This record gives sequence, C-alpha cells and structure tokens, in this order.
Amino acid sequence: MPDVNDPVALAPRPAAASFVAEATRRLSAPLAAVCGAGLVWLLAKEHLPFFADDALISLRYADRLLSGHGLTFTTGEHVEGYSNLLWILVIAAGGLIHGNLIVSVRRRPS
Repeated sequence: MPDVNDPVALAPRPAAASFVAEATRRLSAPLAAVCGAGLVWLLAKEHLPFFADDALISLRYADRLLSGHGLTFTTGEHVEGYSNLLWILVIAAGGLIHGNLIVSVRRRPS
C-alpha cells in the first residue's frame, strides 16, 4: 500500500512504465533460472573429463573380472570391496563389447 504522505507514490504512473515494471518483475525469476542453468551447464562441460575415484574402483574390479581373476581388487585374499555389483557387471559387459573400460563407461549414445 502506498504511503499517503509521499507524493511520488501517489502520482499516477504512465501505462508504458507500468507495463515495463510488470514485465521486468515477471521475467526476472525465469531469466535468473535460465542464466543459472547455463552457468551450471558451462561448469559441468568444463569438468566433464573428471572421473571420481569410486568409479575407478569399479573399473578395477571389472578389469580384473575380464582378465579372469574374478571379482578381486588385487591378487591374494578375496575380499568383497565393492558395493555396486550390477554396475561392475554392466561395465564388464561394455568392456567385452568395446575393450576400453573408461571409453565404454563414458560413451554416450549418438
């Protein structure tokens, strides 16, 4: 509610200024969301080659499985050190088809 003692607040606004103010108010949140999403996309694209160490653990298990050593991380005592058996089997299947595990995991459908 405008202040009754403020002559500027009580002055009638031109229709064009009111339209611009309303359009700016309505478009500011979607514009900020689009700009934020674009910034996130650019940062993700820049850091795309990053590979988390947990993914490399799964790749090691899949590589040893394909080499005939079973689901082991190193030669010696057999310890279940993974928590994602299905993902390791999917990686191993991709390794059978492609050969390079890292490329098969990163490959995107065309």
